[in-house]
Amino acid sequence: EFRRVLFRSVALARVRVEQLIVISYLIHEDFEKALLPYLQQHPIDRYKAGKEAIKDPLLKTFLSSQSHQHLAQVAAAAHQARDPSSDGTEKSLNQSKWTKLDLLSMAKRRDTLTKEKTDICAHPLETSYQAFYRDFSSVIHSGSIALMPDFTVSEILPDGKHVIFPNPAWTRLLAMTLAYWDILGMYEILQRLAIDKKDAFRHLHNEWFLAKSDYFGIDASDP
Repeated sequence: EFRRVLFRSVALARVRVEQLIVISYLIHEDFEKALLPYLQQHPIDRYKAGKEAIKDPLLKTFLSSQSHQHLAQVAAAAHQARDPSSDGTEKSLNQSKWTKLDLLSMAKRRDTLTKEKTDICAHPLETSYQAFYRDFSSVIHSGSIALMPDFTVSEILPDGKHVIFPNPAWTRLLAMTLAYWDILGMYEILQRLAIDKKDAFRHLHNEWFLAKSDYFGIDASDP
């Protein structure tokens, strides 16, 4: 049971760092380059999802062909607004993406945009990607890293069977890491909404470093 819970936690943490990178990039990048095309992609993705769902005999009974056609029209209009040369064909909609950046490139670009910040926004998200995202992905997809000692503990049972299970130390690391990502993410969102909570988040940030010292025996002054 512990193994299943920990693997689920790793899966959720992987999604969480991906969300943080994307949201932070959208917040700090120029509106025309990031948030606008991101929003314009939504009706296109809805159309693509509906197109596949309506092919399923069971799901088709819950879907309306008329609504699907409307989604196609809205998607074509959104795509043309972003790219006036778009012909609105199914092929062009299927190939549509709101950005050409992969997640690592997005993290690097975000860090470039925030490197002159003097608050917690200066925390580099490329570091989070390099430290966690690849390893988390490997665990989820049962890659080789999932079997490394950093992730696992092996034990010989009384009946002679050799078992491998997740390292319990990861529970603390996941909890602390997720807490930090939440602090950073919520702070940036509130700042983007012009809700100034710098003092409150500075306190949370300091408390996190003190907790890190208690959890891992790391000097609280060490970033």
